Amino acid sequence: MSIAENQRPACAAPAADTLIRYLGHRDAVSIEALGQALRQLIQDPAQRQHLADVGVELVDGQGALRVVRTMQTITGGDT
Repeated sequence: MSIAENQRPACAAPAADTLIRYLGHRDAVSIEALGQALRQLIQDPAQRQHLADVGVELVDGQGALRVVRTMQTITGGDT
């Protein structure tokens, strides 16, 4: 679910590639729809595994380290 307008396009592309399950923008997602999507995900271990697998492929957990290294390169520092 996107919250801000600028999140809509950022959600649409990964949803089209089944990298995320996008329910829509917050003004178009009811509590019932959110609950139904959660129940479906809870009941679908294959879908949960798929989302977990693509998450691991997309996110390596090293983003903060890359930011620090880039900042060090830019500033010429090592702290």
